[in-house]
Amino acid sequence: MLGRITHAMKTIPLILFCFALNTAIVWGKDFHLTQTELHGADTDKPSESPIYVVLVPRKDDPTGGVYPVVYKSFDSQQLGRLILGLLKEKTLTSGDRLYLDFSPVMAHPPKSEIEALTVYCKKMGITVVFSGTA
Repeated sequence: MLGRITHAMKTIPLILFCFALNTAIVWGKDFHLTQTELHGADTDKPSESPIYVVLVPRKDDPTGGVYPVVYKSFDSQQLGRLILGLLKEKTLTSGDRLYLDFSPVMAHPPKSEIEALTVYCKKMGITVVFSGTA
């Protein structure tokens, strides 16, 4: 009888831990890195090279609000520093997902830069998801 109680006392915390882990994975936030064109005030023609916008979820905003962070070029080191800062301030957490939303008609960043960002995100616990044509 005592053995069954001891076994149950070990099993219940394990079940609760697994439930909490699954819940944390399901509740991970999504954020996007999109590729777009910059249109200047002095011309109707878009920029020759794409710009990149990270749509960062607002911290503690249940409505899903975001704020944009804009980059002139795709630089995995700059993007990695942004992600690290967001993790430190707890805007992002391990288990969140970064969607790479690249345009089907624009030139994509170098594969080496995409791979470097993907490896860095994985190290930080962020999952990179290729959406569209990435």
